[in-house]
Amino acid sequence: MEEKQSEILKNSLHKLILDNSDVTSNLREIIIISTEDKIELCLIKYLKDLEEKKSWIAPVGLLLTIILTFLTTEFKTWGFSKEIWQAIFL
Repeated sequence: MEEKQSEILKNSLHKLILDNSDVTSNLREIIIISTEDKIELCLIKYLKDLEEKKSWIAPVGLLLTIILTFLTTEFKTWGFSKEIWQAIFL
């Protein structure tokens, strides 16, 4: 019974799509029917994957900044010894 209802629904969708579409003889199209919540979940997953691909930028930027600072800075003795200033900075 359920299979028959599924076939009826499939035929109804085919008829609805064909009645409301222009068909070109040398062009084949695939029509995907889905629900809004499934599409929304796919988009959310896609955006999350994009964010994960860019998540390394901030840590690498901070690391480069710290390395460049240590390479170019000469710690001076102002109230504390230069070793203490270096340890505070670290």
